[in-house]
Amino acid sequence: MTSAQLLHIVAVWWWVLPAVGIPVWVGGLLAALLIGAGVWVLRWGWLQARAKG
Repeated sequence: MTSAQLLHIVAVWWWVLPAVGIPVWVGGLLAALLIGAGVWVLRWGWLQARAKG
């Protein structure tokens, strides 16, 4: 995925939220939760790999 595609997805995401009646703060909270989950998965995988070898 190129950075231009990623920026397009982010722009559409923030434009669609108010259009469908979802407050921007809810979108921000969801984005923060998704980022946190991604960091947790990466850390968990790193710890698993470290424990094995």
